[in-house]
Amino acid sequence: MEKMVDQNQKMVEASTMPILSIVGRQVDDAGKPMVQVTLENGGVGPAIIDRFEMRYKGIVYSDEPSLLRACCAASYLKAKKGSKIFYSNVSGFIVPARQTLYPITIKPDKDGLDLYEEFNRVQDSDDLTFHACYCSVLNECWETDFDRKRPQPVNKCQVSPNEKLW
Repeated sequence: MEKMVDQNQKMVEASTMPILSIVGRQVDDAGKPMVQVTLENGGVGPAIIDRFEMRYKGIVYSDEPSLLRACCAASYLKAKKGSKIFYSNVSGFIVPARQTLYPITIKPDKDGLDLYEEFNRVQDSDDLTFHACYCSVLNECWETDFDRKRPQPVNKCQVSPNEKLW
């Protein structure tokens, strides 16, 4: 009987497990240039994201302007008028199974192509990295660096009260 209860608990845990991944896009649905960082939940349960970090050269940035100034300063200043730059908060959000969030999207016009190209290069390099700590609805938690290894289980996600998060 204990074995059956244990197996049942494992099945419940497996049926609620979220699995986050990062995907990049370089064109929109109309085939126009765009660079987008996409956070996908490919698991079967919702992901409760306690912490999401975007890091450039190992330094954590909590918003789009500071990240773009660090990675792409000249292009960013030039592109402020020539690009549509969107970003979304991620920490504190719940991503349902098979759903996505878009932490950053850059849609250039002719004056903003430099930022698009430079951020595209940064995104393809090892200089831009990501980190997340997230939990399932059963309060099982994991940390990941999105390095194609399995997320590592943790007891809980630690976030200090004054910490600025993406």
